[in-house]
Amino acid sequence: MQTITGRLTFTLILSMVAAGCGDDGGNTATLDGGATVDTVAAADSVTTTPATASFKQLKAYSAIKGKASLEATVTGVPAKLELLADAKVVATLTAAPWTFSWDTSAQADGLVKLALKATNAGGSKTSDAVSVVLLNKGAEITWKDGNSATVIVPTSGYVEQHLRYHWDMPAGVTKVLAVLSWDKPGFKLELAIGMGNCPDSGTVASRKESETSPVLVTYPESGAAALATGLWFGHVQLMNSTKVLGKQTPFKIIGYLLK
Repeated sequence: MQTITGRLTFTLILSMVAAGCGDDGGNTATLDGGATVDTVAAADSVTTTPATASFKQLKAYSAIKGKASLEATVTGVPAKLELLADAKVVATLTAAPWTFSWDTSAQADGLVKLALKATNAGGSKTSDAVSVVLLNKGAEITWKDGNSATVIVPTSGYVEQHLRYHWDMPAGVTKVLAVLSWDKPGFKLELAIGMGNCPDSGTVASRKESETSPVLVTYPESGAAALATGLWFGHVQLMNSTKVLGKQTPFKIIGYLLK
């Protein structure tokens, strides 16, 4: 009889809670012996943890054209994952696999910042943006004499390193994007691009130096007029030799010709 009475009491208490008589608005269940369980808190611990996402193997200033496949690394459980291009949603996923198929064929050539926005009951989190180059009409530069080498700094003595590389500019190009990247920290490098053989015997169109890799040089900043055809150069110069004595770093230039 004691057992039956206990079960009847338990049923009565739960009925009162469901009717809204509890102080917590019906979110606490009372068990035999007076113990309680916060059912909302238990659910929230699972469903309201924010999810995050980042791009997998997407490098800054890499080229994208046509139908691009972009894979995301996801932490948590997003209800939806959005691909943002310059802060605008261009594709949405609601379940794994978290790989976007983005058709860029109708997009104009140029730089675009991509990010991922993960959303669930815990809110929304947007990843750091990665700048990439849309290259549907243009092409990557074909270098005449290579586009990579190593800066080697002796332990003492005067150092002035100038390394230049060339390409033939085709007709119809309206913009050049050139990216210099290097492996070792501590080096301050300058990238210049221009017409002719080198900065001394040609014309510098644009230049930029940086202590962190990569560095991007663009020419022109705006405008749609076709650039001059003929011989163009990419020029790499070491800017802080006294701080990197006895060190070396490989580097590479990648260039894009936009139309």
